Amino acid sequence: MNMTWKNLELWLEQVAFNGKIRKNGSPMFEHSVDVGRRLRTLNCDNITIFAGYCHDVIEDVIMTCDNEAEKVKLSYELYKNALDIFKNQEDADKAIETVNSCSYQPIEYREEEAFFKETGDKKKAKLLRKDMAIERWLNSDDRVKNIKICDVKSNLVTAQLVSPEFYKDYTSWAVPLMEKLENDLSVSSRLSFT
Repeated sequence: MNMTWKNLELWLEQVAFNGKIRKNGSPMFEHSVDVGRRLRTLNCDNITIFAGYCHDVIEDVIMTCDNEAEKVKLSYELYKNALDIFKNQEDADKAIETVNSCSYQPIEYREEEAFFKETGDKKKAKLLRKDMAIERWLNSDDRVKNIKICDVKSNLVTAQLVSPEFYKDYTSWAVPLMEKLENDLSVSSRLSFT
């Protein structure tokens, strides 16, 4: 099969996210598609675009799946999609590595859980995880930075639909992150992946 961005969008909708709904009530795949399309508009390279499309697959699909066989199947399909797009293992590996870099890491979840067990403060525990990820994203390569900028911009469009409190909480950390990432990237570097 000759994989195209449209095929990847269909895979995200029908297989990866398969009916999952976001906090704002919209289908989960729509956000991933929006991020991928934003990156295409910026003329980013295909590795960045693929990772943008798939940036939530690991943390919101694979890591949340209770069925180990299904986790393996989804992980295999994610990698197969990368191979189908790039036609070579080196670029497919780079794309999957970039997807992983955009996701919250298991160590960040473990630290959140340990802090919560120690303090009982769920909100501070979640902030600890976010702070760890933000520090990592700020020190990432330009691909990850572009993806996270587009991720935040996409989320800002729909965060208000969840609740005023959610929007206030989200913007309190996401907007400063986006601004720092944007300051770190020049316009030419955002467009250099063509």
